[in-house]
Amino acid sequence: MKRTFLILTFLIVSIIGILTLTSEAGFSEFENRNLAPLPKLTVKSALSGDFQKDFESAVDDNIPHKEKMKTLNSYIETVLGSRTIDDIYIGKNELIQKPLKNSRLMPIIKKRENYKNLSVYLIPYKLYYAELPVSLKKSGIDKNYKASFDKWSGYSDIDFRKILTIDDYYKSDHHLNEKGAEKILSAFGINEYQISESFGEFRGSESRKSGLIKKDTFIAVYDKNTIDLTFTTEIGGKTTDEKIVDFNRTAKIDKYLCYMGGNYPELDIKGKGDKSLLLLKDSFANPYIGFFAERYGDIKVIDTRFFSGNFEALIEKYDKSIIITGI
Repeated sequence: MKRTFLILTFLIVSIIGILTLTSEAGFSEFENRNLAPLPKLTVKSALSGDFQKDFESAVDDNIPHKEKMKTLNSYIETVLGSRTIDDIYIGKNELIQKPLKNSRLMPIIKKRENYKNLSVYLIPYKLYYAELPVSLKKSGIDKNYKASFDKWSGYSDIDFRKILTIDDYYKSDHHLNEKGAEKILSAFGINEYQISESFGEFRGSESRKSGLIKKDTFIAVYDKNTIDLTFTTEIGGKTTDEKIVDFNRTAKIDKYLCYMGGNYPELDIKGKGDKSLLLLKDSFANPYIGFFAERYGDIKVIDTRFFSGNFEALIEKYDKSIIITGI
């Protein structure tokens, strides 16, 4: 018993030492999120169970070489027959994120006829076009999603089902690649755009979440007339200005951050047009915001997944309101 106690004590002290050395950065660029810090042990946190819970999160987040270990574990699971890892479906040639419905937007979309100034653009996830392995097809995942999106497609001003293909999406990410972005712009009636040089390979969110290695080439689509425009938002309690498109962000693991640098609950843009615009969106819309900045002046962009205010009341305050979201 004494020997077991000493071994456990040694392991706990070793883990705490490792976490103390490795958790200073506090942010994982690979996972694009803050890592759980080593919690402070108090009588209150120990009795409530909070310390044990937070300690487990810190251990999981700060394991040395976690990315390599996750990759190895994912391939072992795949060899053993798993075709779903962390809500990521393993397709024949690509990784596919389980569709996430923007639930706060759905009531507005359903009653869109109540808003005279509202346009709606619903983009399908690549599950709509993916070729799944037999084991996933038997479960009806793709069939059920198609049936659901088909019902929603009637609310969209453009039927993207007839425009997009599986090749218009990144293999390692749920977003549209430059080919898909060009098709969206063309559907919007926008035919003047620039294509950047290749910024090399990147691993998208599906690859990073699942641990399975899939790589894409990142090429940006942008409006040369608005590439130098900035938006204003609040980050960490401070108001800051960021560029709408910034090629320097492609140095990060998530090269899609080239567009907007991420997703924010609320931001403002002073565009080049005369009329005002309210854009309700998710990350599918990020490549197109610069093009709207050329056509509208006072622009409010809201990501309804993170915005806690009443955005329904804002719709009537703007000359034009647009919804762009995956669903």
